[in-house]
Amino acid sequence: MWKLINGIIGFISGYLFILFVPIDHSFKLSSLFIQFIVNPFFFFIVMICFLIGFLTNSILIKGIIEGTYKLFKGFNVSIPQLLMCYSVLISYLFLFILGWLQTFLLLVFSLIYGIISVDFKKDTVFGIDG
Repeated sequence: MWKLINGIIGFISGYLFILFVPIDHSFKLSSLFIQFIVNPFFFFIVMICFLIGFLTNSILIKGIIEGTYKLFKGFNVSIPQLLMCYSVLISYLFLFILGWLQTFLLLVFSLIYGIISVDFKKDTVFGIDG
């Protein structure tokens, strides 16, 4: 259940991040920085969406890595929960369609944080029994 909630919150946060930071052909990074400086509340909202998005998605990426590892090692793994972790890939696919550069940033941060937080010595991983 928590993985489903993480997936939904991660997708909504990623969508809001893409919505608040539109990048088109006439995009200039300097104009985005000026907008952040002129409107700090906007910067705060964008960073909160980004932070929540990559943290919730990194939890699912961590579940993918640990669950797949345990599955290949022959441990008892809850397949529905592992598939729910893999649903983050579908979420990223939809987000890539909406805004590829913003989604790429979310994906890179989520992957790095998810890989850093992996613990293969743990017996249970958020309901995945090992």
